Amino acid sequence: MPSLGLIHTTVSSTVSSTSTSFTEVAESSALTDGTDYYIIATGLVEGSSNSKVFEWQLVDRTNGDAVLTNSTVKREPNTADKCQSYSFVGKITAGRDGGGLAFEQKAASASTVRTQYLSILILDLSSLAATDFFYATDDTVADHTTTLADRVTHTLTSRVDGETWLVFGWVATAMDNVGRSAEALLYYEQGASNSSEPLMLYEGEDNTEQLSAWVCRPYSFTSDANVTWKIQSRDDQACSGCQNDYLGSTLLGLRLAAFANSESGYASADQDTTSTDFVQIATDTLTPDAAGSVIAVGSAIFDAGSAGRDTYLRLQVDGTTSPNAQPDGETSAVANDPTDQLAIQYATSYTGEAATAAVIDLDAKKTNGASYGWEMVSLAAFTTELFGIVTFSSVAAEAYTSGSKASQSHDAGTVADQTHDAGAAASEVRP
Repeated sequence: MPSLGLIHTTVSSTVSSTSTSFTEVAESSALTDGTDYYIIATGLVEGSSNSKVFEWQLVDRTNGDAVLTNSTVKREPNTADKCQSYSFVGKITAGRDGGGLAFEQKAASASTVRTQYLSILILDLSSLAATDFFYATDDTVADHTTTLADRVTHTLTSRVDGETWLVFGWVATAMDNVGRSAEALLYYEQGASNSSEPLMLYEGEDNTEQLSAWVCRPYSFTSDANVTWKIQSRDDQACSGCQNDYLGSTLLGLRLAAFANSESGYASADQDTTSTDFVQIATDTLTPDAAGSVIAVGSAIFDAGSAGRDTYLRLQVDGTTSPNAQPDGETSAVANDPTDQLAIQYATSYTGEAATAAVIDLDAKKTNGASYGWEMVSLAAFTTELFGIVTFSSVAAEAYTSGSKASQSHDAGTVADQTHDAGAAASEVRP
């Protein structure tokens, strides 16, 4: 059976630097010249001062160390030595210079920058049919107004009623004002049906910051009408000459029926709790037909309700955090403002066993006992093995092609408890 190409690059222990120039944290294995690669990145990063700006970015070693457009995050930490998220969704075409995709970090003067955790999925989608995925990006810089504006847009004209697409939406923003929040959302429309969530609202700490985030969501169509997705953004308040700036955005869509096995679900409702332990906010069970790599992704919106509150996010497979245990002990977001609705995201891969069910849980945690939590929660998992054609003998000839597989959504269930030790500082998984 054909399968999706996958390189999974991870960091599982602290990588620190005091250099005020960019230094490498990790690099993937070598990429193949001329191949298109689609990147879904998440990380947990921090700086030692809450009054200085630290930087992180992705660099294409195969193309003269080119920095990926809008991959640079510049952030003043809300709290010194406490992690917040790095995220990116994009595409590169590998060049002839050799090497792979690298993640770099840069310290502020007299300070320490750290990457505590990294998980980068590098996907070769060339085995998929052109109708099984889409990619759209935009980097037309624009000042925000208080009116939602369409950014990157994609319309799907080839689809089947009832099938499910998993869509990633990513946006980058220059935070030119620390008193005005930026808003961004993943908008969906099919005929008279539409949705304006997941929705993010975030305020900067310094007017030189560049922040970015992605969310994902599975969509099951209710008709065969054309479907349109958009990233929309704006500021929540007017500010003459000092609005935040839209920098760029990306949409990446995958038709889940193209994969041999997949599961997905979405829940809009608030999941508030007074617990200060990890709680399960989504769960699925996936049973691969064959042994091989499984990709699992999730996102949620953290509605803190008060500045300074933090959250953790992890994904566990049969009770073990994947790909390593770092997210168990590192925060993924800290609210700068009481109105913040912060996107938190997760992307990993693991090895599935043939005909063996694995329970996949998305867990979140907070450290304050007030009643608040998470909403707009997505979880999806799919095999890298594709849904191929099976042809029987001439006595009973029958073919099954991509598109006949049904997709499912599940509500949150129970989670199994299990521990897992952290692995090497920088490791990779290849199917």
